[in-house]
Amino acid sequence: QIVRGAFAPQPILGGLGGGIMAAVVNGTKRGLFSNEAGQGTAPNAAATATVTHPVQQGFIQSLGVFIDTIVVCTATAFVILIAGPETWTSEGANPANLTTLAISHELGGWTVAPMAVLIFVLAYSSIIAAYVYSDVNMSFLTGGRKWASWIVRWVSALSATAGAVLSLDVVWNAVDIAMAIMTLTNLVALIALSRWGVGVLKDYEAQRAAGVAEPVFRGTGNRFLPADVPGDVWSGVPETTQPAAATGAER
Repeated sequence: QIVRGAFAPQPILGGLGGGIMAAVVNGTKRGLFSNEAGQGTAPNAAATATVTHPVQQGFIQSLGVFIDTIVVCTATAFVILIAGPETWTSEGANPANLTTLAISHELGGWTVAPMAVLIFVLAYSSIIAAYVYSDVNMSFLTGGRKWASWIVRWVSALSATAGAVLSLDVVWNAVDIAMAIMTLTNLVALIALSRWGVGVLKDYEAQRAAGVAEPVFRGTGNRFLPADVPGDVWSGVPETTQPAAATGAER
């Protein structure tokens, strides 16, 4: 059904008539909702990882996008397709409960309760993560002012309340607008930082080409970077990567 929907004559003609752009727009919106690639939120968590080179964590983040979108979302699509049209068109079916309806249709009504628990855990953890990201960033921008932290708390609480009581269409549109603003802002920052990102990747690839099993990043005096990295996070060499002291015989 996926192949037929993509390559049948009617969808092709519809795409030529402007449907391709609609598919790209909707795919981008739902893709952002799934993996947050380019949105600028995931790096808040990725930056806390302990690695010898930032490219290592960058590869992990790239793999996460693949798993999120290709593996998880495809599995969800298959579950819904297996349930059949009687589930998609049933009374009360909407994007928010379609997966739950499909699973309950195939495995039985007992699955509704565990699905509700899973969705609650996902939503609750997402709210906590978004709050922590916002609070840390506001603290950085305002120098740790208490009023900034209270603003984040109030906005987070009001947003969660609005998401629970407003209609689904309003919530989707509000989320799409907010994510678009965040992504466009972040993409401007990514363009400005592109020289740094390319330089870090070149440094990693050069070390691997030289036979270094676990490359170590140095933020000062690095010929691949436009300048030294501000701060002292990458100014030294991790203790675990320093060579052991030579013995008397070796000396």
